[in-house]
Amino acid sequence: MSENIMLQLRFMDDCYIMGLVIMTVYDLMEWFRKKVTHGKAEVLAEDVIFWLFLILYVFITLRTKNDGKWDYMVFLAATAGMLTKIALTWILNKVKILLCKQK
Repeated sequence: MSENIMLQLRFMDDCYIMGLVIMTVYDLMEWFRKKVTHGKAEVLAEDVIFWLFLILYVFITLRTKNDGKWDYMVFLAATAGMLTKIALTWILNKVKILLCKQK
């Protein structure tokens, strides 16, 4: 394959991983909110920090991997990563339920 195609495939892989990381951080934030009681100010602060992290992470990924160009591949690959994380979480929860029933 040509060098340009390989670079685009690596970039799509990076965007896919970016989607996985975004959903993982969001899930960890949700888990933390369930474990620790929060007031409105704390929830707002967490949301602001999450969105700042998200903006910086996407910007740095796009800037370093694709010269800042935004195209449909970025959106599709990141969405695929997010959907994969959602599906894996759902599957693991079902397996956990099945294993708990066997005990």
